[in-house]
Amino acid sequence: MAKKGQKMSVGSSLQDVHLRYPQKAKHLKQLESSTNLADDFYMDDEDDPAYGNKVGPTVWDHILLNRPAKVIFALLIAVFVVPPLLYGLMYGLGKDPEPFGSCVVRNFYWSECMPGKQPSRQECLAAGCCWNELEESLNFCHHSLPARQNYQNKTGSTQLVARLERSPFGAEPLTLSINIAALNTSHVLVQLIAEGSASDSIHESRVELDETDIKIDLTEGEAFFVELKRRTSNETLFFTGNGPLIATQGFWEWSLQFPHDALLLGSGSTSRGSLRLTSGSATLYQGLGTKANGRPFILCVTQSGKSHGVLFEAPGAIEVVARPSNLISIRSTAGAEYLNVHTFVGNSPAEVFEALTAHIGLPTLPPYWSLGLHVCRDTARNGTNEDALNFKNEATRLDFPYDSDCVDDSALGNVSYVVEGNRVDKLKTVVTELKNSKRHFLLSLYAQVSERTTAFEEGQDIFLVGTNGTYLGQHRDETVAYPDFENPNVTKWLDTHMSAMLANIQDVLPSGLILSDNWPLNEDATQGDGNETLEYVPQGLDSLSNGTVLWSASGVRRHQSVHNQYGSLFTTLAKDILEQISGPSDKRLPVLGSSNWLGGNTNGWLGEEQQADWQGLKSALLSVMEAGISGEPFSGGGPICGSSGVWSDSLCTRWSLLALTTFPLTRFHHRWGSTARDPTALDETSGRIVARAVRLRYQLMPYLYTWLHRASLSGMPLVRPMAVEFPTDNSTWTLEEQFMVIYSFQCKTINVIINFKMFDAYRSTVSNIFSNSLEALRNTLH
Repeated sequence: MAKKGQKMSVGSSLQDVHLRYPQKAKHLKQLESSTNLADDFYMDDEDDPAYGNKVGPTVWDHILLNRPAKVIFALLIAVFVVPPLLYGLMYGLGKDPEPFGSCVVRNFYWSECMPGKQPSRQECLAAGCCWNELEESLNFCHHSLPARQNYQNKTGSTQLVARLERSPFGAEPLTLSINIAALNTSHVLVQLIAEGSASDSIHESRVELDETDIKIDLTEGEAFFVELKRRTSNETLFFTGNGPLIATQGFWEWSLQFPHDALLLGSGSTSRGSLRLTSGSATLYQGLGTKANGRPFILCVTQSGKSHGVLFEAPGAIEVVARPSNLISIRSTAGAEYLNVHTFVGNSPAEVFEALTAHIGLPTLPPYWSLGLHVCRDTARNGTNEDALNFKNEATRLDFPYDSDCVDDSALGNVSYVVEGNRVDKLKTVVTELKNSKRHFLLSLYAQVSERTTAFEEGQDIFLVGTNGTYLGQHRDETVAYPDFENPNVTKWLDTHMSAMLANIQDVLPSGLILSDNWPLNEDATQGDGNETLEYVPQGLDSLSNGTVLWSASGVRRHQSVHNQYGSLFTTLAKDILEQISGPSDKRLPVLGSSNWLGGNTNGWLGEEQQADWQGLKSALLSVMEAGISGEPFSGGGPICGSSGVWSDSLCTRWSLLALTTFPLTRFHHRWGSTARDPTALDETSGRIVARAVRLRYQLMPYLYTWLHRASLSGMPLVRPMAVEFPTDNSTWTLEEQFMVIYSFQCKTINVIINFKMFDAYRSTVSNIFSNSLEALRNTLH
């Protein structure tokens, strides 16, 4: 066993990681005041009054031999010791399952022990957890502090072994190993890897750990904790000792305690209704609506303005639970796989974004025209293309420009990789007229493959597999299969069939692609979801399979393990193939996906599907801001005024004003069975107000594009929370309804502050204030 203060040598990945040997618990009242989060619970031997040899009378001798001192001491005990003991009895466990860990935990540190269930007191105690019964309405099963459900590392090796024989759900814990890799001077990765995982998931250091601005302490003893600190100031970045560490075949959980007085942003903002992580949970599982979207990235801004970011990677659905104490729990439905926690440090949010995008990939700069307005529709699944021409005529009448039209979601029919019937002739007429008016055609393409196509017949070796062979679902009234985009043969298959499809429409070749429903959508509501075999389903979901592929369908991996990345994998492949087919050109072809996990080789994210209501309007803004701080500045927050639901002229007018003048990507679209909500569908007054905002957008596009170019080099978002722009001004942290938009041209940059609350005013007042202020901006820039 290493001596106190000695650095443990457990392989190259853990060199220079200092071990702490806790011996004694500190009083829990230090929780809120301590700046060193690990010391909330532990102190070293030197802090123990009994440490070392004492000579002469002690303080205790003076107290016990002095009558007034004894009286004062007794009073102090009565005032300060007895109440906490009574408090502990009121929260008592009855029969403590084991002596480790205290159940006297303030409720804003409570970490739910059996999330998604309502266990009895007996079930709670049997799981090694604490039962709160202060009053009937607060019956709650939570982890002790420190949590008994944790791991140990007593051997001085990289291997971690669970403290208890069963998880709270009764499953057998996995054996884990820990790996620490310094990827550059501002980026350190901590990996928890299940025994037997693929070796290619283990990262190696690229620089020495002591060359980074991140210092790591590992706590050895009854439970295994990690603390990351900023090396230059010794400030804690996060500490894992305030919650459990659990890893089983179907449920992983690890908690990160950020500084109590810091600001946390991101990670499932739309489902919380706030960009700030102060309370509540959000599930990250792409494409199932606003309750299951977001990015696995948290930006932390401290009181001094210094910032750091945490990016977590785990297979399966991810649930992020926030508490007012800044304790963040990360839960995953992963199997015997991994949990990666990347930490990026900087002196400002801008430096954190730079470090983040150096890892996930800088955003790709789209073509200039893609900042213009895009329109699309799903008028009828077997309809005509006449709506595109009608829209063009109405747009001309109302005098508003737009840059692209998808003609119809089913322009080539209801299936991908095939051109049905005489659609080419009909499409050629519409696209020719669009191109004559200097507009672009964006083709809607689906990942789903109809069983009545050649692409299906020739793709049996690359499709996801179910219990009875190729996994089949429903999409656009078709029985379809789903390609496995991790399969090594899928690139050749996709190239073959995309090339064949585009060769049939050579005269109307698209200027880009819209990849709709690529999370991927499955409209067969009769399929069983298999939840009876899942240990845990995140609280934001009824099932991992609602509206999508059965979670247990398999390819290179089970579908749930790759689900969040599915859309990004498809987008990257389709973009590369389209560029090859289009031939040498200096024109960038936008490929816009409805599901995109994190950064990389994409041109933009269409955004989440929003309901047409006032909360949907706010969610669209939150979506754009969260995507921006997660390294994806070119995003749209979903279609303007939502894509479904009952809308009003007032709602669509205000939504249009906000999106057209501030969002990087703007698009009107409505789903099949819903009604259009673009300027041509509004009443005459509203339509003209929106048309005016569209014209203003085109006047501002040079300034937006200049900053978008800078974003492609630095990762800085165009639409920013106030705290990102003013991190040292703590008063900006609570400005939830206010945000920054950056307009830049040559050497002149104008920061525009938009107050979202202005949209509570009457429509006419809003439109005049908003349009006049932005036209004043345009005049200033000129």
